[in-house]
Amino acid sequence: MGAMTLLVDQRGATLKLNRSQAVCLSYPGGEQHRVGLYALRRIVVQGEIDLPGALLRGCEAAGVS
Repeated sequence: MGAMTLLVDQRGATLKLNRSQAVCLSYPGGEQHRVGLYALRRIVVQGEIDLPGALLRGCEAAGVS
């Protein structure tokens, strides 16, 4: 299990898991970031964020809370 915490607190942000097991974070203004799923220990979400089921299932399988 990884060691990083990903904090997402901007309204309208979108998180998804791509085919290469990277968590993709997109902000409404167009800014984008990626981090490997296995580099994460947890994802903390505050506010209205789009979280698809595939991301949640991937996090569970990888031990990311």
